[in-house]
Amino acid sequence: MKIDDAPAIEVQKLNFSYSPGVKTLDNISFTVNRNDMVCIVGPNGGGKSTLLKLLCGFLTPDSGTVAILGYDPVTARPKIGYMPQMSLLDPAFPICALEVVLQGLVRRPATLFLPTAGKKRAIRIMAELGIDNLRNARFSELSGGQRQRVLLARALVTQPELLLLDEPTAGADAEVQRDFHQMLHSLRGKMTIMVVSHHLQYVCGCYDYALCVNRQLHIHQLSNRDSFNWDDVFDHGMRKIEHSPDCDCIEEKI
Repeated sequence: MKIDDAPAIEVQKLNFSYSPGVKTLDNISFTVNRNDMVCIVGPNGGGKSTLLKLLCGFLTPDSGTVAILGYDPVTARPKIGYMPQMSLLDPAFPICALEVVLQGLVRRPATLFLPTAGKKRAIRIMAELGIDNLRNARFSELSGGQRQRVLLARALVTQPELLLLDEPTAGADAEVQRDFHQMLHSLRGKMTIMVVSHHLQYVCGCYDYALCVNRQLHIHQLSNRDSFNWDDVFDHGMRKIEHSPDCDCIEEKI
């Protein structure tokens, strides 16, 4: 198979442990086609963020294989845009919004100067996300929604073919969630998008299917069938995750 024909993500028999004898991810296999929009759900500590780090090449599997766009994750990393959990970042770090976005272009600590084209691209992406007026604002002074847009711009500035977002709307109100998912929807067809969601039963209506992760993995379809209109609660389109009876990826009863 040619590299250009390879899936966006192909994982085969993946196993990973932080401690010997305690598997965080157990025999996981799945394929994500190019330009799919996929969400990952599961309980806290189930391995969602760990899976994203394995896809980025930040962690190495104990066994099994991970292929990104036909390459190993480290080789493919320049083609990946990654947005970590906002809770893991120090908002008080003395840096302006544009500098945060430009961090996405720094591949090595020794990189001191960025090409002019990269800076122009960063400014253009910030404008597309409606935050060009915040270029010189301190990151610590931005609202939660503004910080989300800045971090998304940092992930997009490399012009990725695969965009990985780790709980980008956790703790956000309904309006911020709506705006963020509208931005994601505008990216449909331009790249493959995988988003870790903190919702277990319902996710944004823009996703194609759900990967449920709790040590093991199940793939589930999404539907609009439900007796309650969650669209009114979240103020944007929502879809229900159709968990099958054998899915152990959530703890409460569906």
